[in-house]
Amino acid sequence: MILLAVIIASMKEEFLNFIWKHQYFDKKRLETYQGEVLQVLNPGQINVNSGPDFSNARIKLGRTSWAGPTEIHVRSSDWYLHQHHKNPAFDQVVLHVVWVNNANAKTSNGREIPTLELKDRVKTDLLLRHQKLRKGNSRVPCEPQFDRIPDSSFQRMLDQMACQRLKRKSREVVASLDRHNYDWDQVTYLALGKNFGFHLNTAAFETLVSVVPLPIVRKMRSGIVQLEALFFGQAGFLQRVTGDAYYLRLQKEYEFIKKKYSFKPGLMKKEMWKYLRLRPSNFPSLRIAQFVSMMHLEGFRFSDIREAVTAGQFTEKVVKPSSYWDDHYDFGKKWGVGRSTLGLSSRENLVINTVAPLLVAYANYTGQPEFHARAIEMMKEIPPEQNRIVAYWKEKGFGVSSAYYSQALIELNNQYCNLRKCLDCFIGQSLLAGVPKP
Repeated sequence: MILLAVIIASMKEEFLNFIWKHQYFDKKRLETYQGEVLQVLNPGQINVNSGPDFSNARIKLGRTSWAGPTEIHVRSSDWYLHQHHKNPAFDQVVLHVVWVNNANAKTSNGREIPTLELKDRVKTDLLLRHQKLRKGNSRVPCEPQFDRIPDSSFQRMLDQMACQRLKRKSREVVASLDRHNYDWDQVTYLALGKNFGFHLNTAAFETLVSVVPLPIVRKMRSGIVQLEALFFGQAGFLQRVTGDAYYLRLQKEYEFIKKKYSFKPGLMKKEMWKYLRLRPSNFPSLRIAQFVSMMHLEGFRFSDIREAVTAGQFTEKVVKPSSYWDDHYDFGKKWGVGRSTLGLSSRENLVINTVAPLLVAYANYTGQPEFHARAIEMMKEIPPEQNRIVAYWKEKGFGVSSAYYSQALIELNNQYCNLRKCLDCFIGQSLLAGVPKP
């Protein structure tokens, strides 16, 4: 009983929203605190904007049907604490749903709102299950209950997370389109450049493609030495006084390019690029050379993405920099054993983080859902990513068959598990509801 008292004392409004949304309370002989017979026909939808918590609820009080918003509070006095009694936006509330009624809520025009008190209508088991999830110390709140998770709930959540992650990334594409006059080639160039930073150097690569104009890249595309001079010069790599023959050649080419196109000096410094804990194959110098190779060989226009049908059309491309990089991983630094070509996992990463979001954005922009479906199929072709999040779920016995689902697990981890948003997760909801595993 002491534990139950603690649970009730720490109750949050989000939990009552969950109870109301799923109607997890005893509805026998239901009546308002004012004594009117109540029937809930539809709890409505959670309102993500300002105003009452739920919209479009339908209820019946006595013989009269009502439709409108409902407001949820732990204590009915919270109505006044939140100043709803002064806000006309709450005048249309048809039902006040509370854990405990300690004050009669009234609208700004003086109308008393029918109130439903839940404290004696919710099963103790549900309160205890919620407390177990909320107070768990595991990395994932429901980890102690993994053996109880229904396969259908896990699969449903993964599908939702994969779509949510794709949509979120596609919104970034749409925002970029808006900033660049809906030039799909420019947005593709910027997205590809940003993702070539592979996390650690994302910001530096994003800056680099912003100071190397795409029209100039296209003019110089046929000459890889000139193209490398352009990118390395703008990236701040060609500022040393001494270097090997190839370095000095790029430096000379860049001086000509800089004058020809009136580039401002010092837009980037080499110190902006991060090397800490990177293997030579991931050094920014080599990544820039690989990016230049893609611009030189492919051009990588949006039409290449729009017309592609399979992930293999990108992952099978050979991205090989100029011959200097055959035995160098940085200027003046030679490989012991290494390779300059862009690795398969990196090419797959570009499909996941560049190609797929662009296709989803294009699907939404043009109203052609087949491009969204194509993005999903591409991601399902690619093996799951290897990272600590995917490794964790695999270790716990959950299979991950493709990048589509490894991306889903990343989204689940970052947007739900880390934030303890179990009430919004199908997995958490099934555990709270006590749904048995088949």
